[in-house]
Amino acid sequence: MLLSPQAERNWESLCEVLEDVLEDQSHKQLFALEIGSGTGQHVIRFAQKLPFVTWQPSDIKEEKLCTALCLFITEHHRPPKCNEGTYTVCVLLQCTNSSPCSNPS
Repeated sequence: MLLSPQAERNWESLCEVLEDVLEDQSHKQLFALEIGSGTGQHVIRFAQKLPFVTWQPSDIKEEKLCTALCLFITEHHRPPKCNEGTYTVCVLLQCTNSSPCSNPS
């Protein structure tokens, strides 16, 4: 399985910035497109820490597309959920520079 040591080291710092920026928006249901999701490690952590945001992971490299997210789904038989039990991560999208994003499945 492909995991990124850098993603594990920097997710907390990135999440702190997102929490600061979105602090006043937590009463809303927001949607975020993560471009270049790679292994999916960030989107999993962000979804767990920011349950009021629905995350849309995407990447151009199908072979690296969200392996951590796929592993989470395999182990837990579902995408990450927020405290209210709703799904907070959407279906993975594969994007190329010559075509719009599409569901790789």
